[in-house]
Order: sequence, then structure tokens, then C-alpha cells
Amino acid sequence: MSAGIYIHVPFCSRKCDYCGFYSVPCGQLSPGGRNELVSRYVSVLKSEIEASTHCHGMPVDTVYFGGGTPSLAGPDTIGQILSIIRSCFKLLPGAEISVECNPGDFSVPAACAFRDLGVNRLTLGIQTFSERLRGVIGRSAPAGNAELLAEFMSVDGIAHGIDIIAGIPGSTDEELDAELAPVAARKPEHVSAYMLSVEEGTPLAGRMILDAAAGEEQRRHFATAIATLTRAGYRHYEISNFCLPGFESRHNLKYWKFLPYLGFGVRAHSFVGGRRFYNAQSLEEYLAGPVRSEDVRTGNAAHAEFIMIALRLIDGFTDAEYEAALGAGMPDSVARSFEEQQRRGMIEIAAGGKSTAYRLTREGLFLADSVIYAAVESLL
Repeated sequence: MSAGIYIHVPFCSRKCDYCGFYSVPCGQLSPGGRNELVSRYVSVLKSEIEASTHCHGMPVDTVYFGGGTPSLAGPDTIGQILSIIRSCFKLLPGAEISVECNPGDFSVPAACAFRDLGVNRLTLGIQTFSERLRGVIGRSAPAGNAELLAEFMSVDGIAHGIDIIAGIPGSTDEELDAELAPVAARKPEHVSAYMLSVEEGTPLAGRMILDAAAGEEQRRHFATAIATLTRAGYRHYEISNFCLPGFESRHNLKYWKFLPYLGFGVRAHSFVGGRRFYNAQSLEEYLAGPVRSEDVRTGNAAHAEFIMIALRLIDGFTDAEYEAALGAGMPDSVARSFEEQQRRGMIEIAAGGKSTAYRLTREGLFLADSVIYAAVESLL
């Protein structure tokens, strides 16, 4: 079975107020200081990859550079990392190679340079086209605009992805339309349309509370986003993800389908042979030498994790997929919970031939967090 590789590039110019991911702002450093820090990090990262001899030679069909802001490192740095990956692993023909890019780092020459290195999927983190909403959520990167989107779509030879936050409390219907209309018109191959999540410990959490009214507003905007993008020809394949036919994120599907992947870099996670490993160090600790620990899970925790992840897919999962991933059938307590959620209209259970499928209904999709938690509560 082919694995995926995730590379964490933790640097960004300035941390956005809503961001709960591990990132290290370096915008205050001089260009020389920033380049030195990135160079030190890449040197340790390359050593970590080279030291993972137990995995060398493994076939790999996806590589994903996430962050942070991977584009901040520049094409030369991404090229160095890809060279090490190619030397240590069997990077398969047609492998999906993805890089996340912020609007402030984007240029057509840079995008072409990434493409020439073998990157075939570039995701532009627009988040919002609105300067007002940019201020509401504390977005540090410049707001995108129609000209930027046109330039991005002009780059050929890659699949184009757009990230937007389609449910910002206090936004108007007109503002939502202004977010969705340019995307639907330009037809990037992939769109991630997230509802704003207020993460504990972030600056945004100190000034924004998602009360019941805000939640209802987000639900309405989410429904609008689904309708707008499906009318434009997109397939809604995961709670927050839409694609033109054939352009699903193959890398992210590995997470949602319990398939193997290797993570390298500070705070990166891996899932290999049914076991999870992670790096919990700070950047300073990582630079002194990576330490990977195993995240040991009990049988019940593994079952709960599979359900919580797989139900994010619009198609859900089958009992055959469940057993293949976990080596055992669904616990009776979960089956009873699913039946209760079916009676409430939140989960659809569809028997067909030798397999039964489980997926969220449309109503369950809008209440996904609570429905999924109720389904696995007996395992926690």
C-alpha cells in the first residue's frame, strides 16, 4: 500500500488571530535572520527524513507541504526537501505533490517554479476577499481580490485549490456571496469552505463567542455555500471540501480513510501499521534533535477515532471498510447509537448486498460535531 508524506513548515510572517495550528511567526526577523532560521530547520528536517531508515524505500503517492506557510520557504527550499524525499522513498509516477500558499507569497513566477519542481497542486489560502472580515477574524495575510485569483488560475500544469472561511459570524448574505461568487466563476479544481472555528487560547477566542445565534447563522451560510458550489459543478465529498470531478485531495483522503502516512517536521504526526507517532516538541527543541513518540491508543480509542474521521466523508464508510481498518467489527454500543441517530434523522444506514454503509444525513451534516460525538460517546 502506498503511503503519503506530510512535511510541516511551521513558519509564517505573522500568526492570524484564529489560528490554532503550531506556527512560528518570523516576520519581525531580518531577511537574513529568517533565511538562517529556515535553513537550520530544513537541515534538521532533512536529517530526520534520512534517519527514518525503517521506512526508506516505501512507495509514496502523495506529498503535502503544510504549515504555517510553506510558500514562505520558497521554491528552492521546497525543492531541497523533495530531493531528499525522492532519494529516500519510492515517489510513484503521478504522485500528488501539494503546497499551501498565502496570498502575500503568491506570484506567477513562484507558482511556475513550484510546478517545475514537480508540485502539481497549489492551494491559495484566500480565507476572505473582504477587508472588513479580514479585520473581524484577525487575518494577517493580505485579503485576496479578483486580480489575484485571475493570476492564480492563469498558472497551467497544476490543480488549483482555494481555501475560504464561509461562515464568519456577523457577515452578511451579500458578503458571503462576494466570497463564493468569484470562486464559483473561476472554477478552481478544489475548494475548502470552512466554518470559522474559535479555538481556545487564540486571540480571537478572547473577543468572539459563538453563541446559539451565531451558530444558526453559520449553519445558514454553510447551506448557502453547499448550494452555490454544487450548482457550480463541485462535488461535496467531505464536510468542508468540494472538488471538480476527479480532483479530491488524495493526501487528505488518507487521513479520512485511515490510510498510512508519514509526518516529518516539528509537531508532525504519522500513522503507519495501525500505530500513531507524533512530535510534540517546540521549534527550539526540534532544532536540537527531533524526538518522535508513539501515541498509544486502546482498542476503543481506535474505534472512536475511525468513526470520528470517516463520518466526515459525505459518503461515510461501510462495515467492510471498518473491519478492514480495525480488524474487528463495530461494537454493539456504537451500532445501537447509530440506530438511535438514524431514528433522529441524523445518520443514514443503507444496507446493500454484503455491506452496510453509514453516513451523515443532510441534517446530521449541519450538526456533525454533536452527532459524531454521540455516536462514539460509549467508547470514550
